[in-house]
Amino acid sequence: MVLKKDVAAAWGGSMHLIDKDCGFEGATAIVGNTIPIANGIALSQKLSNQDNITVVCLGEGATEEGVFYETLNLASLKQLPIMFFVENNRYSVYSPLNVRQSNERSITKIAEAHGIRTFSGDGNKAEEVIDVCRLATEHVRKKHQPCLIELSTYRCLEHCGPNNDDHLHYRPEEELAYWSKNDVIQNTKLLITQYGLEVEKLEQKVKAETTTKLDDAFALVKHSSLPSLERSSSYEYA
Repeated sequence: MVLKKDVAAAWGGSMHLIDKDCGFEGATAIVGNTIPIANGIALSQKLSNQDNITVVCLGEGATEEGVFYETLNLASLKQLPIMFFVENNRYSVYSPLNVRQSNERSITKIAEAHGIRTFSGDGNKAEEVIDVCRLATEHVRKKHQPCLIELSTYRCLEHCGPNNDDHLHYRPEEELAYWSKNDVIQNTKLLITQYGLEVEKLEQKVKAETTTKLDDAFALVKHSSLPSLERSSSYEYA
């Protein structure tokens, strides 16, 4: 939540992020709730003749929400410049895909049934992700039509946090072993090596820059004062 005149006067949480300087219009904590908001942004871009593309990221679990179908329908009907970017990691918290969706269900076919072009690929291979995104972007820009990308991937750690939760035994050991061998970070390191770059030096540089940014962000928050309740009850929205 951002105020028009004073960003520091906003109240929010870790799931309510926004950074308009880089075109990030915001996220919400409700599953699937960002999808229709993205449609509205895409419609605004089309009506104002902007040469922009709206990209909304969601998991396969959000495709179980009714608003997903409604948004696909409107995006197709109005031919909006929007890309639905679906990360299919096969799990919703502790529930695997097969207890939530029919084996006959296909996210790409659902989109295609709404008249939307689809693309798919292996989300654990950076080079393939880049190629798929390039093709999808060209489609939206040249055809002025929506599209959907579905990338298969896997969540190696717990649902929310940096820890390992394999002791809960909700995922088969052979599945964990397979995806561990196909880890996206390791795959990307191999790809970088193929281009003749030194992985260790690049990794150290990225970690150092990221740590500095995080430290600066925490320092800013710790030294900032909370907005008053009086100001938070009289918003002037952007």
